[in-house]
Amino acid sequence: MTSDHNPVIFNIDFSLTNNNIPKKYIPNWEKFNYLLSTASYTPTNLNTLHGIENSINHLTQLITTRYDSSCKSINTNITNSHISSSLQSKVIIRNRLRKTWQKHQALCR
Repeated sequence: MTSDHNPVIFNIDFSLTNNNIPKKYIPNWEKFNYLLSTASYTPTNLNTLHGIENSINHLTQLITTRYDSSCKSINTNITNSHISSSLQSKVIIRNRLRKTWQKHQALCR
């Protein structure tokens, strides 16, 4: 009963953060697409609620595993020690001003 007439809602949890070491994950979408397209997944036993739940869990695990395999992690607690703190604060102010300008540039014309 693998039909488009049986709508199923499922959530994919991409909680990939570790509380001890703050990291940022940068996905390689081409690699993710390749890994996902080469994976074999055939939903089976969609006649019961339990079978649907198992298929959803299997698909979610497949997508999450492929996503984890295609990501590169970067530590976010690395500071830019080669930039002085005064220059860093100026960069932060500049970025805030740019953001404000992007939001409100239509009002300034």
